[in-house]
Amino acid sequence: MAFTEKPSTSADAAMYYGAYKDLPSHVIKNKELIGLEESTQKPNVFIESFLKKNVESRSRFQKQAQDVLASKAFVMDVVKSKKKTGRPKKARRKTLSAKERRQLKIYDIKPEHQKYEMYEPLHFLWRDYMKDYLQLDRGFNKATLEVRLQKADYHGSILTVTKSKCLSYVGTSGIVVQETKNTFKLITKDNKLKTISKMNTVFCIEFEGVLVTLYGNHLRRRSSERSVKKFKSKSTIDL
Repeated sequence: MAFTEKPSTSADAAMYYGAYKDLPSHVIKNKELIGLEESTQKPNVFIESFLKKNVESRSRFQKQAQDVLASKAFVMDVVKSKKKTGRPKKARRKTLSAKERRQLKIYDIKPEHQKYEMYEPLHFLWRDYMKDYLQLDRGFNKATLEVRLQKADYHGSILTVTKSKCLSYVGTSGIVVQETKNTFKLITKDNKLKTISKMNTVFCIEFEGVLVTLYGNHLRRRSSERSVKKFKSKSTIDL
């Protein structure tokens, strides 16, 4: 069949685009041997039956789904929106580690800054600080004074080593320029930086005409930690 115009039906479209073609001549000649029978059904009848079968099956599944949804109740979870409360969190700044601070030599005192006269103003500030902190003019209790001396900050004070298991420390005197957990760093009058261990060392300070003895074993904490620690009164065993 030859088409001069585009097909308008599904059967004509199948013939136009080559969906149905004639069998080869040698097959037609031997159709009796092969057992091939000619179909009396037109192509459009096959297409209509194919579409009807598939469309009906799909509509049947849709109907079953609608019946399930109509007869069964589904409980949906209610999602509550999270309300932002308070101020937004700021990104934490990365601080230097102890190793990085040592590598950068942040706490090292340069040789040009190791001069006694540079730290004399710091000593006068410390005397004013201790005067307000101890309040000796109002009278004092021995137990209260001992606790306050343990909590005091000694940056700027003039410490003198009176006893120590390390004999080279004895007699060393100077202004405290740095304090760590276990050491005091002093600048002596001859402009030398001395590092004195607190452990097994006894210090002496003079304040308002009063000599005070400090036991290094009781001060083995950073000044910031001592200021908030609760100390208990206990006896001291001398060296």
